[in-house]
Amino acid sequence: MYGHRWFFMSIFMIFNFLIQSMLIISRSIVLFFDSHILQSLYLNHTWYKNRVNKENELLLTALNSSDIDLARKHLCSFLKIRSNRRKKAYRKLHTDITKAEQTYEMTEGSARYIEAKLYESIPVYQADSSWLYTADKNYYYATGNNIMGVG
Repeated sequence: MYGHRWFFMSIFMIFNFLIQSMLIISRSIVLFFDSHILQSLYLNHTWYKNRVNKENELLLTALNSSDIDLARKHLCSFLKIRSNRRKKAYRKLHTDITKAEQTYEMTEGSARYIEAKLYESIPVYQADSSWLYTADKNYYYATGNNIMGVG
């Protein structure tokens, strides 16, 4: 029991140290760009939601691929679709989402990634883990997690 507590505290302390540097950068972005804007785009614009879901699908395919060339192909497609979605969001909605999306993916996605790794080590939590990888209105949690997994 004591060993598990030490392990989790160590992980938390390491994560906390790493996240401090990310927070310095992300605070200024988050103060000016609320995550509800990203959620609203996902929920209220079908084209946006479809492209985010396609991006996440490409990340998952790359993540699960044992063929490095095929994984690279899917990652290139992901980057192209993502770039086009961000450009379209800027053109149609006059909103530059790039930095905010990167920030939320970095902070929330890396937190979810660490959470998933912890769940893998605890047999009690071996139940359905599809929520870790599936995009929804808070899609940046899943895409950030999946980017961490591919990286």
